[in-house]
Amino acid sequence: MAFCEQCGTRLDEGARFCVNCGTRTTNNESTFVRTQNIVQKSDNQTIKPSTNKSSNKRTILAVIGGLVILFVVLYSVGFGAGNTQQNKGTTAAQTQVNITDINLNTLLNEIENNQARADQLYNNKTLRLTGVATNISDDSLWLAVSSAEYWKSILVNFNPTEKSKILNLNQGQRITIRGVYDGGLIAVIRRAVIETN
Repeated sequence: MAFCEQCGTRLDEGARFCVNCGTRTTNNESTFVRTQNIVQKSDNQTIKPSTNKSSNKRTILAVIGGLVILFVVLYSVGFGAGNTQQNKGTTAAQTQVNITDINLNTLLNEIENNQARADQLYNNKTLRLTGVATNISDDSLWLAVSSAEYWKSILVNFNPTEKSKILNLNQGQRITIRGVYDGGLIAVIRRAVIETN
């Protein structure tokens, strides 16, 4: 007794094709599945061996899914590298940003008289200011008009790269800084660097 290799249907002796699935067979023993591989029920009914079509579909879907994920990751890495190059260009361009030289006393008077207008004029602009360092900490200080007028000052937060320069400053020392004006409740100069001290 022989069965189709593809679908497990019982084959008549000498059959060249399976009557169920149409798979070509030959009379040679290697193309037939013997009865030991088929579970038989009583009354000579046979149960077809599982072809695991759903398992094959899952495998194919898993492979396709894996390829999609791989493509997305590779595309993201490539896109990120392109952005890095763009960012490097942007950073280089940002070093050539317009810097507004302004007298610290003038800026503080504008903030005191009308902070909304000062914020509109200077917000997110790079300013260069000269003043006296007071209340120095490891990442910020207050830049005052003079030692005598320490209350007329603006908070300056520095880039982390400036820490060693800040630690070498003295109270009352005259310095020039460059940073981005950030208005709001309390006007601040952020991302500042020390140009001269």
